[in-house]
Parts: sequence; structure tokens; C-alpha cells
Amino acid sequence: MSDVLIANKPQPFGMSGILENPNLMRRGGPGLLAGVLTPLLKPLLRAFPKPRLYPNVPLSVFQSYLVGDLFMALPALQELGKSIDIQILCRPDCVEILRGLGFKALPFDNAFLTRPTFTTFFRTFSQAWKLRGELGSMALDLDADPRTAFWLKIAGVHTALSFDRAGASLFDIRFAMPPEAVHQADRDIAVVQAFCESRFVGPVGANDYLPLPGQPSSQQKANASWIISCWTRKDTKNWPLDRWEQLLEKMLAANVSFRILEAPDGDEGFKDFRQRWSQRAEFMNGSLADVVEQIRSCAGIVATDNFTGHVAGYFGKPVLWINGSSDARQVLPRGPRTYAVQVDPMPCRPCGHRCANPEYKACLVRLDVDRVWDAFRKLGGN
Repeated sequence: MSDVLIANKPQPFGMSGILENPNLMRRGGPGLLAGVLTPLLKPLLRAFPKPRLYPNVPLSVFQSYLVGDLFMALPALQELGKSIDIQILCRPDCVEILRGLGFKALPFDNAFLTRPTFTTFFRTFSQAWKLRGELGSMALDLDADPRTAFWLKIAGVHTALSFDRAGASLFDIRFAMPPEAVHQADRDIAVVQAFCESRFVGPVGANDYLPLPGQPSSQQKANASWIISCWTRKDTKNWPLDRWEQLLEKMLAANVSFRILEAPDGDEGFKDFRQRWSQRAEFMNGSLADVVEQIRSCAGIVATDNFTGHVAGYFGKPVLWINGSSDARQVLPRGPRTYAVQVDPMPCRPCGHRCANPEYKACLVRLDVDRVWDAFRKLGGN
């Protein structure tokens, strides 16, 4: 199939367009490589034998990215599911969560996304090959990741769809991205809307958040406490732990009930922090599905830039989001009560979490505890 660009509006390409909507250059490295390799890859992929396709297979939607990406995409996926039967390709640890929300879900271990090595390439290739014949003829990706287009083709998908941006040339059909769809959730809604309009299945409206069906029980509400998520694998996202300790001291003094999210793969600094606080606060852990359920019934969350803020925002919980190097226009957790604190101005933001500032993590080191505490109080934490 030849490339098709569906453009309801002029595409804002060029430097002015990229500055207006950074989604057009997201994952620039893989996109540049895909642009170079596309003339070689397309004939090779066309030469692959096509699997037998079965009728009435739901539209496959690729969402095997990070957990935060999935929760930002859920409003768009819910809206898409109102118009057409879908199945979601997701991380294996997200299958239970999605099925619990009423979605059809297939596990896809996208190991190459976060650990790009020869080993993970062949591991992900094998995952895609095993899906041949299960995905139907068409699949949608909300992220326009060129690696995803490749995996979908290996999985036997005839037509891969996403939005048009640099490096998206492996997708067969590409929709124009409105310049105003800067936030990732708005971008996802825009892709779904363009898809639905192209198939004449009705318009899709954007929502800041969509609460999940069902509410926490009265017992859960009575026992609700705040969740503290203070560590992530990327150190450039982590507010210093000594600042967290000062914040927790203020919470204890104000009789605020809280639990701290365990970090099973935490570094030595987190292990020392845990040892100091293990007798003073409850540490919560469990599978990803368990953590999501606990966030669903919590009073609110105070988090660094990680997936927990997006989960809480999706459930309509208060979120105090401590941001360092991310572009809040794109990834601020969506929800009815989200409060972000960050150091401004910070000319080096966003940096892709690869700090180049002479003062390492200046965007977080300069963030004062009193300012975070004031934000917590404004959010209703005390």
C-alpha cells in the first residue's frame, strides 16, 4: 500500500511548527534513523509473507509504552471504544489493569523501547512475530513511534496508522496533527478523532479526564491516605531525598496520613531513606495492578515525574506533581485537581532528562521544601 497523508489542516512542519507543537519531533533519534532506513525497509517488509487474516478482529491499538503514557491515553481509548471494537497491545503487567477496566488487551513485551540492545531487538521481534494473524489488517498507534510501525509490520498488519511527524514514514496512513494538540492526552484525542472522522464513525470529544467505572468502597474512603511517590529510575527526575524527608516531617507534624510507595529497584540512597523511615511510615508495594488499585482509593498523591501522577489524575484524585526537566505543556497529569510545582525560569527545560546544566539537576535542587508544602496545603492536603 502506498503512503497516504490525511490532512484536514495544514501541517505545521518546519522549525516554526516544531516549536509550536513539540510532538512533531518527539523521539527524534529513532525518527531520524527511520527516515534514513525507510527506503530499504519498505520493500523488505512488503516481501514478508502476509498471515491469514480472520474476520471480525477488533482494531488493534498499540500502547506498549510506559505506564504513564497508557494512563494519559486512556481517555482517548475510551472514546475510541465507543465508536469501534478495539483491542490494546500493552505491557504484560498492564493486561490485568486494562481488562479490569473493560478493555480487550493483548500482552506485548516492548523491551527494545527502554533497553535498545541486540538482545532486546530480537526479543521484541519474536513477540511481534508471534502475533501474526491475531491483529487483523489495521492497527493504530497514538505515538507515531517508527519502531512501533516496524513491529506492527512484522506482526502482519497490512495498514499501520498514526499521526504525521518527522520519522513516521513507515506508517501507511498518517493524520495531520493540529498545532494546538501539544499535551500528550490532547494529541491522543486528536489522533483518535482523525481516525474516527476518516472512517465516518462519528466525532470524538476531548476530556481532561474520565473517571473509571465504579467508586472506592466507603471502607476504603474511611482509610484513605496520601501516597508519596518519591523515586524513579531516572535520577534526573528525582527531587533530592533530603527534601522529601523535610516534607514528610511537615506532614507528620500536621497529622497528615500518608504511605510511601516502595521502590523495589531503588538505589542505595533510597534504601538508606527507607531504613530511616521504615519505623515511622508505612511502605506500600505489590504488583502494578495492586499499586493502581491503591492509588484509586487514596486521598491523593504527591509524586515526582512518574506514572503515579497520571494514574491518580485519571481517577480524579488530587495530584501534587513535582516537575524538574519535563515540558509540563506535554505531560502534566490530567485531572480535576492537579497542582504542579517547578522552578522557573529554567532555560534548559526540557532536556530529555539528560541534564546538561552546570549545576546538576538545578531544576530540582533549587525547589524549596516550603514551596512544595504550601502547594500541598492549597491542594487540600492539610
